[in-house]
This record gives sequence, C-alpha cells and structure tokens, in this order.
Amino acid sequence: MAGCYERLAQPAGVGTFTTLFGRIFLSLGEFGAGNNIGLLAKTTCATGVRAQYYGIAAAVGKIGAFFGTLVFPYIVAAGGRVGGAVGATGQSTIEVKVAKFREYLEKDGYDTRQLGLKKGEER
Repeated sequence: MAGCYERLAQPAGVGTFTTLFGRIFLSLGEFGAGNNIGLLAKTTCATGVRAQYYGIAAAVGKIGAFFGTLVFPYIVAAGGRVGGAVGATGQSTIEVKVAKFREYLEKDGYDTRQLGLKKGEER
C-alpha cells in the first residue's frame, strides 16, 4: 500500500484503497490467535455450530503460530535484529485522549460532569 499510496490517495482510488485497507489489510492484520477467535466464532456463524467453528479458528491460529516460529529465525538472520512496537502505548495515552475529548466537549458547551456515570449515580 505504501508503494502505490500516491495513486490510492487520488479520488479515483478511493474504492481500491477501501478494499485494500479496510477489507484485506485490517482483516489479515487482526486475524489470529487471542480473543479474536471468540469474536470471529461469535459474530460469523450460527449458535449451533459455534463450538466447532471456534475449534477450527483456534486451530488456524495455532498453525499460524507454528509456522511463525519456523520462519522467525530466517527473518532474524536476513534482517539482523528484530524489534516490535507491542506495548508502545500505555494507559497514559488513553487518559490523554479522554482528557482531550472531554476538553473538546466542554469547549462546545457540553456538561461533562456526569460523563461515564450510570443514571442516578454521582461522583
């Protein structure tokens, strides 16, 4: 996507960009082991086959992990050190976003004193 971004950023490339990013990139990027397995099983199949479907999704995740461990040493050998950005953002990032959102609402005249409270609950 980065290689052809100039073409994708044009108005004529909106459909292609949506397909590449929204359908393919995000689907493949978020597909894998973890709590996405339950989400996939819950939202994409009927209740009667959910357990079997969950098992298949879990197996696919484990197969991916297996092949990932086989390929990873070759990736390290070809590229040297491998680093990741897992955990690069922490809770403070979320708190900053919440504070900015609250500030935005208050600037437009919204009363945010009860934001996040249940009906009848007080701070």
